[in-house]
Amino acid sequence: MTVKELFQSLELKDIIEPMKKKYPDALLPLSEYKENYDIILNTVFSGEGGTITFRPDGNSNAYMTEGDRYFNIVGMEVVLPDNGAVTTAEAAAEILWCSAPFGRYGEIDWGDVADWPEEFEPGEPRWELALLEAKIGPLPERTKQSLLSSSSIEKVYYESQTYGKSGRIEYIADLLLNPLYNSKKYLGPSKKQECICVLYTTPEHPCTTAEQSRIIEIIGKYFGSTPWQLFTRQCKGLAHEAELDITYITDCE
Repeated sequence: MTVKELFQSLELKDIIEPMKKKYPDALLPLSEYKENYDIILNTVFSGEGGTITFRPDGNSNAYMTEGDRYFNIVGMEVVLPDNGAVTTAEAAAEILWCSAPFGRYGEIDWGDVADWPEEFEPGEPRWELALLEAKIGPLPERTKQSLLSSSSIEKVYYESQTYGKSGRIEYIADLLLNPLYNSKKYLGPSKKQECICVLYTTPEHPCTTAEQSRIIEIIGKYFGSTPWQLFTRQCKGLAHEAELDITYITDCE
């Protein structure tokens, strides 16, 4: 069977559990695996393929998918051992864990990265501030000071993968609120924290008033008492989809 056929035979919850068991400290936000799972189910094979072999001792060459793209990965043949040492769910978990960091292309077109800030080191507050303002424009002074005084800045991205089968905002709502894969690892109720949210859509399919009202409702449920701000911006590359970027600012003034 192919990778796509393997994933079609399983629900995401079947795949996540063995992944969490094997890689408890080396996981992306689980919502990203949900996105990649849906991409695999909806991607048409257009590559050269290959073979992913799981051996009787439980090891495999699934690592070969690292750096590959889903248009090729979905058509790879999956060979499981006859002794049952590896289940279909365990095989899918290994493939998803290996492929997720690189399997898809970034959807948003950010333009010429040469225009991005070079005078600061990536990750430091001044760099994060300059990069955020390069994407969405000037921030309020209080927000700037929060970024600059922070002890930790983390970013998580939520991108709808509806393929026309559901609403894009409802897809993001599921990513944020579904207990199977919602990620609140960066939320610290006991810490001084605030969050900056940016919802991106395209000029051809802009965020509607109803969608904006819905995303505000969703974000409010997700953050609870943690302060947050929402910006809506337009970009290229998302087609009918939407992306919500969240910047978690911790120990800010």
